Amino acid sequence: MTARRTLLLLALAAAACGKRGDPVPPGPAEAVTYPRTYPGPATVLPDGPPAVPPPPAARP
Repeated sequence: MTARRTLLLLALAAAACGKRGDPVPPGPAEAVTYPRTYPGPATVLPDGPPAVPPPPAARP
């Protein structure tokens, strides 16, 4: 019984190893956007982030 458990654990551990080699993102190379700098240059505003709007005025 112990030998069977050991064999089962070894088989599960070996199956969990995954694929060999470096991970490759799916899709064509020109469509891959990773790795890239953060934040993306297209998302940066030229004058910095927008100012936080002032809190609403209290009603009298």
